[in-house]
This record gives sequence, C-alpha cells and structure tokens, in this order.
Amino acid sequence: MLLLSLALILFPFAFLDRGFNTQTKKFIIFSFCVLFIILSGIRWNTGTDWDAYLYSFSAATTYDNAVNSPISFEWGYSVLNLLINKLVGSYTVFLFIFGFITIYLKFLVINRTQFIGCALFSLYIFYCYSMGDIVFGRQSLAISLVLFSFIYILKKEMLKFIFCIFLASLIHRSSIICLFLYYIYNLNISKKNMLLIFISSMFVGLALFNFKISNLNIPIISQFSAFAAYQDKLDAYSELGQVSYGQVDSNLSNILGYLRKGLFVIPMIILVKKENIVIYRLLNFSIFGSMVYFILGAIATDFKRLGGYFDIFDILIIPAVLYGIDNKKVRYVLILIYSIMIFLRLYTSLFNFWNEYDPFITIFDFHKTRY
Repeated sequence: MLLLSLALILFPFAFLDRGFNTQTKKFIIFSFCVLFIILSGIRWNTGTDWDAYLYSFSAATTYDNAVNSPISFEWGYSVLNLLINKLVGSYTVFLFIFGFITIYLKFLVINRTQFIGCALFSLYIFYCYSMGDIVFGRQSLAISLVLFSFIYILKKEMLKFIFCIFLASLIHRSSIICLFLYYIYNLNISKKNMLLIFISSMFVGLALFNFKISNLNIPIISQFSAFAAYQDKLDAYSELGQVSYGQVDSNLSNILGYLRKGLFVIPMIILVKKENIVIYRLLNFSIFGSMVYFILGAIATDFKRLGGYFDIFDILIIPAVLYGIDNKKVRYVLILIYSIMIFLRLYTSLFNFWNEYDPFITIFDFHKTRY
C-alpha cells in the first residue's frame, strides 16, 4: 500500500534531526511536501467520503446550489467549490489547490527557525497523523489554519489569530472551539495541575460514557443552529451512504482511546522542560484537547474528532520534548518507542477503511472501480 509505504520511508528520518544541517532538513521537508501535494492532486476515488465531496463539487454550478442545498458544506468550502467549478470545472484542479493550501500551511510552521531543530521528526508525525494530507477533508484545511494561527499567538497578534480561526470556521465550523487557544496558551499551569486536570477529565468522561449520556434526548440542544446544521449534515451523509458518524463506542474501543491519550500526554508532561516555555505552554493545548476528547467524546463519538485541532500540535511537542532529553540512549529509545506507536496509529486509521485507501487510484487509472 502506497500510504503505508511512505510512512516506512519517513520512519528513519525521525532519528536523523541531529544528522543533517538546517538547509538539508529544509530541502528534505520541502521535497516530501511537494510529493504530498502531487499525490493529493492526482488521487481519484481514494479516501473516505469521496462520493460526498465529489458530488458536492459537481453540484456547485450556481451560488444557491453550492451554498444552500441539503448537501452543502460550510460557506467557505462551498464557495471554493463554486469558484473552481466555474473557472475550470475540474475536481482534480480543486484537489491540487486545496491540497497545496492545506500542506503548505503546515510546512510553514514546521520550517520555522524555532522548530527546525526537530523538523524531520515533526514531518514524520505530521504524515502519520494525517497521511500527509494526501487524503484530506474539510477539517484537514481547518486544522492547518489552526496550526498556522499559532504563529500569531507567539507574536501576540490577536486579531490575526482570530482571523485565522474565522477562516478555519468557514471551512469546518467545529474549529470555532479553537478561539480559546489564545487564552489557553498563556495560562501558567504547573505539571502537577496538568496531570490532575488530565486524570480528572478522564474519569469524568468514563462516568459520562457509562451513564450513556449520549442516549439522552436534551431538547434545548436541538434549538441551537450549530447542532441543527450538524444533524442536517449527518442526514445528507446518510442519503449518500457515507455515514460513519454518531455511533457509540464500545467499552473496549473507549478504553483503548483513553490508553492512547494517556501514553501520549502523560509522559510529555513529565519529560518537558519548563525552561522551554513555548513547548511547555503548548502542553496546555494537549490538556484542553484531552478534556474535549474525554468529556464531549462521551456525549457523542463524533465530538472526538474535535481532538484533531489539538492533536496536531503533537508534531511540535513530541519531537521537542524527546530531543530535549539529555541522556542520549534514553532519548533514542523513547524516539523509537514513540515512532512505532505513531506508525501504529496510522496503520489503525488505514486498516479501519482499508478498502477506501488501497489501491491508491489516480487520475491516470480512474477507470478502476473501488469494489
């Protein structure tokens, strides 16, 4: 499988940040990102929700069809559909443009001077977390905009940060939750309190899950337009046979999800150095994201997808924390362990929808059928 093979090619680079100078690392990252963009543009009938996205693009022949039909997505994504459909009428061109923006924004962050020291490891994590955005959805671009907005948090330019989140919400409305990040980053939370918040929210989530709160009918929630729009989206997916949302987790999958969170977050809290203020404060995002995952995820499984806005910062946190370990042997053993766990995360994502990703069909063999 192509997508899994690329991860195996990138795997050794997780250990090589100290082996290349800055210019070489920038060239390697640039080369892989160009490859990701090309693959994202030439794919065809590959990836989850392919039919829904293709149908939405094809139907975007007028503003009303693009924005106001039952299968319309968020305004920004719908208008982009309309513009490219009107100008060139090619879904492949749309994929190239959307893929370029999505990948380029992440490239800009990884390539920044303050993160270039561990950038090859960051590239590996970026690929394994999101398949390099080769197979993307609306949330992929929203996540890229949220990650890019972090630059303006560092520069303390609040209006530019808000503008980035606003743009992200036009692509995927759920990203509006990230408006809190500007405030969260500036919180000075001790390691002890980080652990306490993480563990407490985990137990609250377990309690809500066992209480089966997701089965409760709370009338007031349905009155909010955001929830009504969310339900309309699920109905549209259902009509197209693309439903993969709203299912309640089993106890086993829920426990495994909690275990994965614990293995990624708790060691980072313990190992991070307080003097590395940027990375230390970034852990605030991991804590907040974990609260969202545990508590909102117990209410509805699909809310766990909100965690993607916070998990993406792992591409900066994990490399910086592990490469910051003074003992060389411990450092590389932990890099190996985390690299394997991150690879397994990718493998699980692919395995769950194997038939959607393998074979990787392109525009050059689009006549092939998926099933």
